[in-house]
Amino acid sequence: MTHASIEHYRAVIAEAPGPSPWCLGQPASDLSTHDKKLTWERDPHVGPTELIDSDRQTYALVSIYTYVRRINPTQFVVWYKSGTPQAGQMQFELYEISSLQPMTQQQACSGRLKKPPFLAAMPPIAQLSIPRNQAVGSDGTNFPSEFAHCPELFVLVSNDNTWDNVELNLWIIEPATQQIRVVSQEWFSRGSYDFGYQWITRIARDPETRLLIGDGIRIGQFMLNEDGTQFLHWLDGWPTINAHH
Repeated sequence: MTHASIEHYRAVIAEAPGPSPWCLGQPASDLSTHDKKLTWERDPHVGPTELIDSDRQTYALVSIYTYVRRINPTQFVVWYKSGTPQAGQMQFELYEISSLQPMTQQQACSGRLKKPPFLAAMPPIAQLSIPRNQAVGSDGTNFPSEFAHCPELFVLVSNDNTWDNVELNLWIIEPATQQIRVVSQEWFSRGSYDFGYQWITRIARDPETRLLIGDGIRIGQFMLNEDGTQFLHWLDGWPTINAHH
């Protein structure tokens, strides 16, 4: 295993997808093409985040805590939590970037009112729902064949009680091989954190060292071992708000 600088690890996590609205303006969620610049914009006081062009036409609407990741030049994947606390799921949807078209005024207005996790004028080319109550360990999935070229995904899944104990798990998913590995993040779930005020937002794998790099809201950047089972250290020092390790 090689070692890398802190600046290198920070660059890795900067390229990772994160939840809306905080991370949509970063590279992983850029859905622009060579002939069309699309940007994410949100009124902080009302409504979902909107994907708009230079003429301010709306191409997609994204509500809070939805992930959008461009996986190659032509496709992007979206994932979000759906269902009830008793029967919750993680929803995965695959879209073609070339199919992105401006929404009608009616579609956009309806979406702003209903605030679905993700809304575009066209349907996904493939989708899958996985129950959130996956047991810790490894198991198989049944991602549709359209996901075959989707790279490794890092999906953070917690229960709905964010005030006492989040019971945070990390799903490491390889759609191409139909594998999912569920890893408990007890270092965070059992830590002295202000849940609901501090939380982990994203994880990425460093291609050089194979270590996992993460960050969060009011929590800083950190490093896990290769399989995500062990907290290694903070990249920028201990968080300063009600947290320690």
